[in-house]
Amino acid sequence: MLEMGITFDLAQLLLDNEVAGLIKRIVNGIEVNDETLSIDTIKEIGPFKDYLAHESTFKHMQLPTSPKLLNRQMRFRWEKDGSKGAYERAGDEVRHIFETYTPPKFSDAVLKKIRDIVDGAEAELGITEYLLICLSKFFHIINPKGDEAIMITANTLCDSATRKLPRVKIVGDGDLPRIHEASIKILEQCGVIFEHEKALEIFKRHGARVEGKTVFIPGPMAETAMEQAPVTYRHEARNQEQTVTIGDGFAPHPNIGCVFCEDMDKGKRRGLLEDYANFQKLSQASEIIKLTGATPVAPDDVEDTERALYMLYETIKHTDKPLIGSCTVAKKAKESLDMAEMVFGEKYLESHYCVGVSTNPLSPLKYATETLETIIEYARRHQPVYLLPCALAGATAPMSLFGSIIQQNAEVLAGNALVQLINPGSPMVYCPASTVADMRTAISIFGAPEQFLINSTCLQMAIDFYKVPTRIMAGMTDSKEVDIQAGYDTMQNMMMGLMSGGHMVEEAFGVLDAVLTISYEKFIIDEEMMSRVIRICQGVDTSDSEMSLDVIKEVGPGGSYLGTEDTFSKFRNQWLPTVSCWESYDNWESEGKESIMTRANRKYKEILASRPDMMISRDLDRDLKAYLEKVRGK
Repeated sequence: MLEMGITFDLAQLLLDNEVAGLIKRIVNGIEVNDETLSIDTIKEIGPFKDYLAHESTFKHMQLPTSPKLLNRQMRFRWEKDGSKGAYERAGDEVRHIFETYTPPKFSDAVLKKIRDIVDGAEAELGITEYLLICLSKFFHIINPKGDEAIMITANTLCDSATRKLPRVKIVGDGDLPRIHEASIKILEQCGVIFEHEKALEIFKRHGARVEGKTVFIPGPMAETAMEQAPVTYRHEARNQEQTVTIGDGFAPHPNIGCVFCEDMDKGKRRGLLEDYANFQKLSQASEIIKLTGATPVAPDDVEDTERALYMLYETIKHTDKPLIGSCTVAKKAKESLDMAEMVFGEKYLESHYCVGVSTNPLSPLKYATETLETIIEYARRHQPVYLLPCALAGATAPMSLFGSIIQQNAEVLAGNALVQLINPGSPMVYCPASTVADMRTAISIFGAPEQFLINSTCLQMAIDFYKVPTRIMAGMTDSKEVDIQAGYDTMQNMMMGLMSGGHMVEEAFGVLDAVLTISYEKFIIDEEMMSRVIRICQGVDTSDSEMSLDVIKEVGPGGSYLGTEDTFSKFRNQWLPTVSCWESYDNWESEGKESIMTRANRKYKEILASRPDMMISRDLDRDLKAYLEKVRGK
C-alpha cells in the first residue's frame, strides 16, 4: 500500500510479504535449552578458531532467514548482477509470477457469483461510495463536524523520566542466570587469549591462571569486576550544556567503520578528511546525536598511523559535544588523551569522563594487541571503554543463537575484568554487536532479524542482570543504495535496538552496504527515522490530565475538536517529519515530485553551509595543530 492506502503496488506487496516473514522470525524468539547453550561446542572450538565446519553449525545453519528480495550479497556481486534495488527486484518477481503462475480453476457458477456480488455493490452504491466504504474498513473516518527519575538532567533522549513504553525482552528473566553461569564456565574452562604481555601480567598479578597467552578467568574475578562497573556515568562535554548521562535514555553518536561515502552529486568514493569533518558538523547540528567523534568515515588522505589524532582534532574543532576517540596503538591512544587534556585542562581527566573508545574482541574469545593497548591506556586514565564483540554466528560463534549470546557475554566479561583490574570503578559500556553469517557465502549480514535476537538478549543481560550501561548498533542495512530495502533494514534495526533499551546508539546515521559506506542523504533520513522510534518509545502519557474528559464532554457527540483550546495548546507536541512528504499527491506533483533523497540532499548542504569554520578559539586551534605536527610520525 502507498499514499496512505490509496494506491496499491504489487512490487510493494511482495516486499511487505518478505518483511512480514522477518518480523515473524523475531516474534518466534530464541530456542532456549541445554543444547542451544552450546557450552561443549564453544569449549571444543576454543579461542580464536572458527565454527564453519563444526557439526553444530551444519545442524543449525538452516535457522537464519534467507530473504529473496532483500539483497545480502557483497557489493561486487550486486554490481555484477545489475545493481538492482529491492523494488526493482520485486518488480521482476511480479512479472515472473504473472508469466508463470497458473491460477486455480473456478467453475462458471463460482465466477458468475463473484461477478454478481461486485456488480450489485457498484449498482447500489456507485463505485466512488463503494471505494470509500472499503477504505473505511481500514481507517476510522471522522465526521467533519516507570523507574525513578535521576536528579541530574540526563540530557539524553527518552530517559527514565520520560520513557513510557516498556522494554522489549527476548528471553525470560529466569534465563539470565543461566547465560551468566554458562559464560563463567567458558571463562574458567576454555579461557580467553590476550595478545599483550602487560595484560597477561595484570591477570597473573591478581591470581588468574595464565597458560601462554590464554587467561583462565575465575568466576569471582569476573563477577566482582561487573559489580565495580558503574550503573551510569556522566560523559563530560566541553560545553557543559551538552554533557550527557550514559546509562539513562538514548545517546546516539556517529558511526564507526565506514570507508566509503556517497551523495547524489559525486556518487560513491573513498572518504576524505573533509568528509569526516562534514559528518562531525552534521552531528553537531543534529538534535538527535548526543556525542561526536568515532569514525563515521575513515579519511583515506590521512596515514593509518595518524588517523586517530587527526580525526580527534576535526571533532574538537567542529563540535562541543562529548567526544569518542579511536582504537589505536598505545602511543597514539596516549596522545589522543593528551589532546583531550589540552581542551579540558591538565589532570581534568583524572576526575572526569571526557573521551570514550570502542574496542573489539576478536571472536571467538581473543583480544588483539592494538585493542588491548587502547583498553590499557584508556583504563589507566579512567576513561570509558566500550566493549563490543562482533561475533558471526556460524563462523566465529556457535550457529545456535543461544550459544552466540553466551560467547558474546563471556567476551564482554573478560574485557571488563581487565578494565576493572587496571582501574576499579572505571566506566565500561556493554556493546553487543554480533550477527549471523549468510551460510551460502559465509559473509556477515546486518539486516537479519536474528541479529537482534542475539543482541537484544545481551541488552537484557547488561541492563537487568549486570546493571551496566549499554550500546547498540541500530541502523545498519545490507542494501548498496538508499532504496526500500535500506528503509526496511534500518527501521527494523532501529525499532529493535531502541525498544530493547540500548543506551548509546551507533551505526544509525547514513550506513549502507554492511557498514562499508555512509550516505550524506541517508544520514538526514535516518535522523528522522530515529526520531520516529524515539517518539514511539516515549509512549503515551496516562496521567489524569491527559484523559481529556472535560474536553470530550465539552465537544460532545458529533462535535469537532479542531477549534478547542485543548487542541491549540497541545498540537505543537505532535511528531512531525523533517524530510518525509505528508502532502497530498496533487500538491506533491505540482511542486515537482521531489523524492526524499532530493530533499535530504538539499538539507544536508544547507546545514553544512550554515556551520561556522570552527567552534574553538584560534589559540587552541593553533596549539592543537602544533601538537599534531610535533608527534606526527613519531
